[in-house]
Amino acid sequence: MTFFGTALRRRPLLLLGALGLAVCLALVAEVAARSVVAGRMADGAERRLKVRPEIRFGTSPVLLHLAEGGFPEVGVSGHDATFGDFSGISFDARLSDVERRDDGVSVRRSSVRADVGADALGADAGAVVEADPGAGVLVAHAGPGGLVRIPLTPALDGTRIELRPGEPTFDGTALPPLLADRVTEQAARTIPLTGLPLDLRPRSLSVTEDGLRLQLTGGPARFAV
Repeated sequence: MTFFGTALRRRPLLLLGALGLAVCLALVAEVAARSVVAGRMADGAERRLKVRPEIRFGTSPVLLHLAEGGFPEVGVSGHDATFGDFSGISFDARLSDVERRDDGVSVRRSSVRADVGADALGADAGAVVEADPGAGVLVAHAGPGGLVRIPLTPALDGTRIELRPGEPTFDGTALPPLLADRVTEQAARTIPLTGLPLDLRPRSLSVTEDGLRLQLTGGPARFAV
């Protein structure tokens, strides 16, 4: 075997090795870029939500989108977040057309599903609250042994949630009118939904097995990272 024959046989191996090294370096750079960008976005979101969220970019290369200056879609999710007067919220958000700016990040539109647990609602109201999705109401239990039962119908009124009390009962029996009026007056509650991140606005509200579910959407917005 001649020297040239050996060299020719080694050349494909060298090319494959170089290609493999290039792929490994590209993968390392992609993983590093995802980590850095996700970390900066999480930092910015944490300042508003009081919890560090998970950031998702999908399967498309982050390095490519960084070169283009933005991302077609970014997913953001987390638990125990704070939205306005709500706390203990689980949420899943989709941010569309996310672009880098000198002062942070811009988003063309966003959609968010936010779940508020009955426990969190009860802690805020100082009562035990259960959800009854079949009837579309929350049920607050108060008084000795929680025997006073107050149905609360949630409703959206512009940029606020109203919890409208129905007829309270004690151990299944209607309360006297004067006492019932006092109980319902104390149970009525209005929760503002202003000053939310990404200029979000509520679109729908429903009762789930665990509490309340809000669907929100937002238009063009910016936030610092």
